[in-house]
Amino acid sequence: GLGVAAPRPGADTEAGRAGRRATIEKVRASGAAALRPDLAEKLLAPGAAAGLRTRAADLIGACPPEAIIAGLTAMAARPDRTAVLDSFPRPLLVLHGAADQIIPVAGAAQPSRRTAPTARVILEEAGHMPMWESAAETADAVVTWARTAHRRSAGPV
Repeated sequence: GLGVAAPRPGADTEAGRAGRRATIEKVRASGAAALRPDLAEKLLAPGAAAGLRTRAADLIGACPPEAIIAGLTAMAARPDRTAVLDSFPRPLLVLHGAADQIIPVAGAAQPSRRTAPTARVILEEAGHMPMWESAAETADAVVTWARTAHRRSAGPV
């Protein structure tokens, strides 16, 4: 099976690519500091703990500008992968935070033409980083999904 967190399989719109190019120029000019604290605020749900916000800002600040630029460039160039998720032949887990400010739930992956089992779990207290903000709930969702997927693949005993 495959589990994905906060996915948006579609390609960027032209406006999205333009925004990424603008961010690349900011990072070239000012380094990772250009992303702080705004990105840390957007990554987490509005009610996230202050310690998580500080940790996110610290990690962003420590990231090499070349890595940020490479990531933004790759995201701007990625093709639409909706068909990949729709045609994936094994069980799929789509995990998303209800308070995701980067990829709102309405814009998240919603595989619809799949024949294999799909579990879609929305974590109410999480933003774009459910594995940080709702670690126990994320782990529970993954374990529950994996056990269910294993039982289905094992067939009758």
